[in-house]
Amino acid sequence: MGYEAMKRGDLEKALFLFSVNRTRYPNSSNVYDSLGEAYEKSGQPEKEVAAYQKRDEIKSLDGSK
Repeated sequence: MGYEAMKRGDLEKALFLFSVNRTRYPNSSNVYDSLGEAYEKSGQPEKEVAAYQKRDEIKSLDGSK
């Protein structure tokens, strides 16, 4: 749903949906990857970097690539 909102240009809704996912699945690297992409598209580079850093941290903890 978040990606569909982004596709329609509704970045506010996309960010909301991805943030809900972050709350529900705080240990999912994919959640932070999607959130980082939404922050990138909405012109929020600091939050984008933080989301991608969290994604990488989670991946390193669980051994994902």
